Amino acid sequence: ISFRVKAITMGSPSDVMLISADSLFSLQIVRTELHPNPQLQCLGGSENKVKESLSIAGLLQALAGTAQGKSRLRQMLFQPSTDIDVIEERQKSIAIFLRPENRDIVQSMRKQLKKVKNIKAALHHVRGGVDRIRGQLSLRNNDWRAILLFTMVTTQLREDIRSLVGGQDLSIYAKVIQYAT
Repeated sequence: ISFRVKAITMGSPSDVMLISADSLFSLQIVRTELHPNPQLQCLGGSENKVKESLSIAGLLQALAGTAQGKSRLRQMLFQPSTDIDVIEERQKSIAIFLRPENRDIVQSMRKQLKKVKNIKAALHHVRGGVDRIRGQLSLRNNDWRAILLFTMVTTQLREDIRSLVGGQDLSIYAKVIQYAT
């Protein structure tokens, strides 16, 4: 299999802070330690299994219910935004999600999000379509099921976001209304 490089571009993120590995450890954003189960310590052969539950990333990882959420959370922790508007919007969102009158809605949203599988992988399989070498479909029924479930969950999430008390002030609310209609 040969690969062709179409283009090489150099980018510099201007609205994120680049943090060194030493800083991540010092701030306890990440902190790895050997897994307490001795069988899991040596399971991977040459590399030991570690757990990350005693760090900020490890504590918040339990709150992310989807693969995309976990990936986005790590990105936000390892490359925090320096854009004041983004930071303020995140603070407003957290304040609205923590309001007592929104508790049931937020629980419903978390429950719905836990149902979502890795939609990126499913869409990748669907875009791939037919395997040209073998002439077979390279996608599975599970991919279509994941896409169907994703659309049903997003419909419910749209309704939940619309019913948040104070949610009209969030930029996500405007995006949901714009793309949902």
